[in-house]
Amino acid sequence: MFKSIFGTLDKPKGAAPLPLGLVDLIVLNAVVQAASIGYLSALFRRDVFSPLQGITTRLAYPVITDLVALTVLGFFAIALTTLKSAPEGTRLDRAMAAGAPLWLGYALGLVWLRVGFVLANLPPTSEALAPVRWLFDYLPAYRGVTELSRWHPNHWPWALVFVCVCGVLGWLYARRSEESPQRLHRVFRVSLIVAVCVSVPAGTRAYSSWRPAVAGDTLAGRLIATPQIDALDWQPEGLRGRITLVEFWTTWCGACKRLLPKLNALKNTIPSPAFEVLLVNVEGRGDPQPELVNKVRKYKAQRAPDLPVLIDPGAWSDAVGITVYPTMALIGGDGRLLNLWSGTPNMGDVEASIRSALEAQSGL
Repeated sequence: MFKSIFGTLDKPKGAAPLPLGLVDLIVLNAVVQAASIGYLSALFRRDVFSPLQGITTRLAYPVITDLVALTVLGFFAIALTTLKSAPEGTRLDRAMAAGAPLWLGYALGLVWLRVGFVLANLPPTSEALAPVRWLFDYLPAYRGVTELSRWHPNHWPWALVFVCVCGVLGWLYARRSEESPQRLHRVFRVSLIVAVCVSVPAGTRAYSSWRPAVAGDTLAGRLIATPQIDALDWQPEGLRGRITLVEFWTTWCGACKRLLPKLNALKNTIPSPAFEVLLVNVEGRGDPQPELVNKVRKYKAQRAPDLPVLIDPGAWSDAVGITVYPTMALIGGDGRLLNLWSGTPNMGDVEASIRSALEAQSGL
C-alpha cells in the first residue's frame, strides 16, 4: 500500500463504504485516453521530456477534476440522505464516500461506452458493429471522465441524459444494502480490466500510426505538391540543392506573429540563393477551406509579402510531426531534416545552423 496525506491510495481514511482511490482514477483516465497516450508516446523518438509532460498533463487534469466531482456529488448526496460511514471520517472523507456511488455509476457507463467505441473502430470488430456506430454521435466523447467534450451540438442533451441516468442508477444501487457499494466498486474494477485489454490495441495503433521526424530523417519523399499563395504549387523538388528553413504556423498563433519579423530579417541577412524560407500554414490539416486560403492571403500581404507561403494539405504535418506552434524545421539540400525547433527558438542558434549547413553544402 502506498501512503498519502489522505491515508492509503486505495482507501482514504473514513471512506469505509467505498475504497475508491487515486489508483482507480489514474487507471480510468489512462484507459479513456489510450489513443492519445499512444500517439504522444511516439514523441519519445525525439526526447523524453515532451511526451512525459504531455501524458502527465493529460492524466493530472482529469484526475483532479474527478476528485472535485466526487466531493461535490458527495455533499449533494449528504444533503439528500444520511451517509453511513465510519465515525472517525472527516467531512471531506465522508463527502467523497457519499459521492463515489454516483460517480461510479457515471464512470461505469462511460467505461463501457469507451469499450464499445474502441471495438467499433478496431478492424476485427468494426464491420460487425458498423450498424450501431451512429449511436456514438449521441453519447459523450471525452478526454477524461469529468471533461465531457466534443459533443455534437444537436445531440448533447442525449449525452447529458446518459451521464445523469448512469450516475443515479449507481447511487440507487449503492443504497440497496451495506455491501452494495463494495460490490459496485468490484464491478467497476473488473470493467477497468476489460477496458484496459480493449484499449491497448487502440493505443498501439495510435503509436504506430505516427512517426515524428528527427534529425537525419528524409522528408522529401514524404511531401507532395503544396498550394502556394499567389504562385504555382510548390513542388518537393524545390528542396533539392537548397538549405530550407520551414516555419509551421497558424493565423491565431501569437508567437508565430512575433517570429515573422525575425524570419524576414534572417532572409535578408543570409541572401544566398541556396537558402530559402518557407512559411507553411497548417490550419487546414488535410482539408483547407476557401475561407482559410483567403485569411492566409491577407495575412501574407500584411506580414510576410516577400516570403513564400504554403497551405499544408496534410503532408507536411504528417511528415514532420508538429505538436506546438510555431515549429521550425531546417532541411538540407538532400531532403534530410537537419534540425528541429519547437516553440520560439533562439534566432542566433538558428542562424548558426543555417550558415553551418550552407558551408557544409558548398564544400561538397
